[in-house]
Amino acid sequence: MLRVEHKLTCSFLYTRRSDIPAVSVFQGHIDSVNSTIFTKDDKVLSGSDDKSVKIWELRNMRSPLFTIRTDSAVNRLAVSSTGLIAIPNDNRSIRIFELNGQRINRLQKRSHRRMVTSCCFKEGSV
Repeated sequence: MLRVEHKLTCSFLYTRRSDIPAVSVFQGHIDSVNSTIFTKDDKVLSGSDDKSVKIWELRNMRSPLFTIRTDSAVNRLAVSSTGLIAIPNDNRSIRIFELNGQRINRLQKRSHRRMVTSCCFKEGSV
């Protein structure tokens, strides 16, 4: 699978799997898409400057399963092996959610002096 983020409001998904169309274009954001990431259970997450993260089912990209709203633009997303989502924001915070859209935690703004551009999970830690 290959995903291409685009500074428009969509992402392009390319695959060679026979059970999924060769090219999918999914639209659902109203501003630039900054990050897309795959989960191990065939979901795709997209984060955008429109202050939202959308969780999509890979087999049905017509509409998102869940939308997570934030108060700042979303940067490079991370997903743990247990299905937690880390959302780094322009407002110097990192929010932690489950794949069903349920909020777990928010790391405070005091931790960073500038916007958080990316984050990651240590394998086996969560």
